[in-house]
Parts: sequence; C-alpha cells; structure tokens
Amino acid sequence: MNWSKWTFSNSLLGLLFIILLNPLSSHGNSLLETAWQEIAQAPKTSVQSLEPATTNFIREQRQSNIENATIYSLALLEMAALPDLEEDVKEHLTKASIAISPDYTFPETALCKLLFKQHHYLQSLSSLIRSALKFNNNPQEKFYASTFFWLAIAFIPLAIFLLVTLLMAIKYYRAFSEMGRIKLNQQGLLALLAITTVIALVVILIPAPLTGLLLLALGISLLATKRDSITLVLLLSSLLIVPLAYEKGMTSLLALDSSFFKTARHSAAGIYNESEENLPSQPANNQSELILQLFSQAETARLRGEYAKAEIFLEKIITDNIELSAVYNNLANLYLLQKKNDSTLTYYRKAIQLESASGIPYYNLSQAHIKLSFDLEKSSTALAQAFKLSPTLNQSLDSNQDLTRQSKSELIFMNLPDNIYRRFADSQPGKETFLPEFLRQILFPGATSGLYYTVIILALAGLLFSTKQTPANRHLCPGCGRLFHSNRKLKNKNCPSCRQEKLPDAFAFLGIEKNRPKAKPLALAQGVGGIILPGFYQFCTGNIFIAISLFLPLLLWCYNLIICQTGIMEPFPPSTAWLSLVFPILIWSINFALLAFTHYRQQTRSSSRSNP
Repeated sequence: MNWSKWTFSNSLLGLLFIILLNPLSSHGNSLLETAWQEIAQAPKTSVQSLEPATTNFIREQRQSNIENATIYSLALLEMAALPDLEEDVKEHLTKASIAISPDYTFPETALCKLLFKQHHYLQSLSSLIRSALKFNNNPQEKFYASTFFWLAIAFIPLAIFLLVTLLMAIKYYRAFSEMGRIKLNQQGLLALLAITTVIALVVILIPAPLTGLLLLALGISLLATKRDSITLVLLLSSLLIVPLAYEKGMTSLLALDSSFFKTARHSAAGIYNESEENLPSQPANNQSELILQLFSQAETARLRGEYAKAEIFLEKIITDNIELSAVYNNLANLYLLQKKNDSTLTYYRKAIQLESASGIPYYNLSQAHIKLSFDLEKSSTALAQAFKLSPTLNQSLDSNQDLTRQSKSELIFMNLPDNIYRRFADSQPGKETFLPEFLRQILFPGATSGLYYTVIILALAGLLFSTKQTPANRHLCPGCGRLFHSNRKLKNKNCPSCRQEKLPDAFAFLGIEKNRPKAKPLALAQGVGGIILPGFYQFCTGNIFIAISLFLPLLLWCYNLIICQTGIMEPFPPSTAWLSLVFPILIWSINFALLAFTHYRQQTRSSSRSNP
C-alpha cells in the first residue's frame, strides 16, 4: 500500500492510529488492496468520479468478510482533509469511511464536524448521537472513554470542593469581620476580600491541598448557615470515591499501553498484519491477560484464513474453564466454516445462554440451520429473534442492497465484552505506585488509602456535628454580609436593615435601570462575577444549590476542553463543536436567564416597596 500521499504527521487522526489501533504495515487482502488503489488513483474532482471506486471497495470488503477496515477509514478521512476539495467530495469520502468501519466512532465524529462546518446543524447533531451510541457499544472505544470518565470522577469532586470552600472562606470571613463591626469603606472591604482570598489559598496549599481544604471547611462550619453546612457535608462525601476513581483511571492508561492490549487492538483493526506473526509471545500473568492473548491470536489466525489454528486458540480458552459468549460463538463459526458439524449447534446455544441479550449468536444459528439441514422453520425463528434483540443487524443488512446474497449470509464474529478490558486493566502490575503518589500530593507524604478514608470520615464527623449544632434560623445577608437570625421563614434573604433601604442593583452597570442607585464596588463585583463565572452571583446571594448546579457542568466542560487540547480525544465525540462550543454557550445562556430573572424579581420587589 502506498501511504506516501497520506501521511499522518501533523494530524490527530494519526494520534488515533497510534493510540487506539496501532497497526503495522498491512497486507491482508490482495483484492482489497487493488480496490484501494482504485480509490487512490481516482480523480477527486467530483463525487461521480469517486463513487464507483468507493462502492467497489466496500463490496470487496463485505465479500472478504471484513467488518471494520479501520486503517482504510483513517486514510479516507485524511483524503477528506486535503485542501481544495469540494464539500460534497469531503462528505462522500467521510461517509465512505463510516461504511468501511461501521462499528467505530471516529468516522462518525468526523462527519459530525464536517456537517457542523457546513452549517447543517440538525444532521450534525444526528451524527453526534450516532457516534455517541457507537462509542458506548464498541468495547474497546468504551474502555478508552471510561479511562477519562474515571479520571473526571477523580478530579471534578476535588475541583468543586476547592472552588466552593474558597468562595465560602471569602464570604464568611467578611461575615466574621462584620461581627467585629470593623468600619471599612467599600474599597477597604474589597481589599479585605482580596486578603482573605490569599490567606485561604495559603491555608490550602501550604500543608497540602486537601489538608488545608479540610481545615478551612471545618473553620467555615462554625459560622456557616444550615444550608451551607449541609453543602459542605455533601461535597466532602463525594471525595470518598476519589481514590477508587483515580486508581481505575490510571490503571486504564497503563493497560492501553500494554503489549497485550496492543495485540487485541491489532486483531480488532479488521485486517491481518503480516509482521504480527513474528511478535514474541509473552506469558500471561492472569486470566484476563490469557483471554486477551488467546482471543487476539485466534482473530489474527482467522483473518489470515488459518481456521484450524484459530480453533486451537479458542478451545484453549474453553479448556481453562473460561466461559464467554464471544468465544463459543466464534468457535462455532469456525466449526461451520470447516464443516465440523458435531458441536456447532451446541456451541451456538451455549453462546446464547451466556449472552442472551445479543442477537449475533441467534443470527449465526439461523445460518447454521440452513447450511447443516436446510431447516427453514428453525432458521426463520432464530433469525426473527436475532433481529428482535439486535435491530441494527437487520438495518445493516438492508442498508447494503448492492451486496450479493452470499455475502449477506456470512457469519458474524463477536468481540470480547468490555468487562474483560476492565478486568485486564485492574490486574495491571505497577498500579500500586499511582495512588500513593497521588495521595502524597494532595494529603501528605506517606499517606495511604486507609489513612485518606480515615481523615475524610473524621472530617465528615466534625462537619456533621457542627451542622447539628447550627441554628436553623441562622442566615447570611448577601447585601451587608452580616449574620442574623430570623423568627420566621424569609422570602427575602437580606437582613431587616438592608430590606428597609433601597439597595443598589448589582447589574446597574449595564444601564438597564437609570433611576436605581449606582452599584457599590461589592455589588458591582457580584454582578460582573456572576456574568463571567456561571453560579458566582447565585453563590453570593445564598442560592448555593443553584450555584453548584452551574459550577458542575462548567468544570466538566473545562475538563473536556483540557483533555481535547492534548489531542487524545480529538477523533471522538467530546472534541466536536457541540461539546466544545455549543455546550458552554448553553451553560452561559442558562446563567444569563437566571440573572435576568433575578434582576426582574429585584425590580418587582423594589417597585412594590416604593408603591405600597
């Protein structure tokens, strides 16, 4: 294959090529190579000049029983990225890439991005949904996504606990200062808040981030209202999952780079890699590694046409008392292809028993009934059950009207379930080094997971005791910052003295209401901060749960943006404009709507007080 025209340098598709598939020079099928050369040599000036070559390639792929030829899909996407191509040609190449690798996410993600650039937003959104479904259904891509999901679970609770505790420290230090009746002007109060921020950061960072946060949270709870104390308890409780999530995320990263997992990716790439034959065979250290090794060797042998050799690898898995639906289904397929009919039906039924929710074993069973005994009744029953359990089987067959009857009756081979990859990651040697180092960074040197949980539980006990002692009628005035106690339920969160005066509007700087007093610096800071940081204004005015509900998606977006900036998630749905651009617009739109509603409510209350 001539790759000179389609280099992967300076391309994030090349990153997927290395990380997810990592294929070597492939020479799997001479007919497929010939069909590919037709695409490479076809003029790229119009869809009409390309369509015969791409259609012929897809036909050859189906007739060769190759479900996903990912290496060719990547090449087509690289073609589509070439300059000076017409938009319809780019779209045709991208859709052909999807047809060549229908079970993978990255071609669908590329189509989503292309349609978004062409301003076909509804079609782009539909493509995003399809890519997300594939992302969830493909075991290897799902495992890849779970890596960053677990790391998000590890870091987001820490980030939101840090943000909320820091903001509470500023708010309650102001309240503490007001209790001492410190007479400061507005500029002095701003300086006081700035100094508080610096002190809070020092408290957090000097001992260790989490140690300082816990000390700060316990100090805040002595002055906090009931609602804020409960918030701290809930946020601190979320930190209990951090060590487990971090360990799972890091072990997944370690597994992605292991030789066993690379071998599994080779066999799943859809094309036999000739140089794999000389790869050293390493002894498996545990059951999950043994399954990955033997199953991958079986797939490589099958793609090479060595069915008897593939059969030996799968039988070895069964003799080790490992029962997987994919193993029994694929072994039954190999028996049927070699006309070894004794155990074929038994193994299909065993595959159905192990994974009754999948339609693939039923589909293959229907083919076996035709080929072995031409039993139309049993075949139609099994086929109907297959389409009922997996409707996509019927859709995928109906979508290829140009395929021959023989190619439509090909057997379907299954992949390993995603829990095998999870078990393999959890069994990785060396994972013990990640968590102690992480705990040392956030807690203190020598910290273990047991000590971490002990510290968190003790801090929780302290917060719960403080929350129980907190009067239910304690309130914090968002206007003057004083703590006060009320004998009745308040509709207005301001203290009695602030409710009697016409307070300046935090959004007066926008010039919406000219008759209202000019905003003071603190009120101005609330309004500007509320526009820049979603949830900030709600936090300052006592709507703590609304604030956190805005902080959370904002932090998730920031995490997604950081991950995408590294290029790791570039070929996948999180990198699309829907999540990197439209999602933050949605967050800020919701924030602006809440601020507008708050401003309208303030105006209504102000006018009702001025006109009794």
